[in-house]
Amino acid sequence: MKADMVFGGLNSASIGRRLAAVARSAGLERRVTEHSSRLGLACELTTRGASTTETMLAGGWKISRMVAHSGAGAATEQASVA
Repeated sequence: MKADMVFGGLNSASIGRRLAAVARSAGLERRVTEHSSRLGLACELTTRGASTTETMLAGGWKISRMVAHSGAGAATEQASVA
């Protein structure tokens, strides 16, 4: 199935508006953007032990430094839980 069939021509701005509306209706006070889901993906993959290359491919990153920066939250969270 093609992505445009699922997302109906959505762009990052319209996805961001939809995520923000859902967050507001759920009572979330934090700002939620389209980038939030990308960061969440990096954190989740890092937590599950994905390699930098796997995370880069999944999130569309071209620079490994960005993956390290985006996945840093997962490492901090794991350390505080431990």
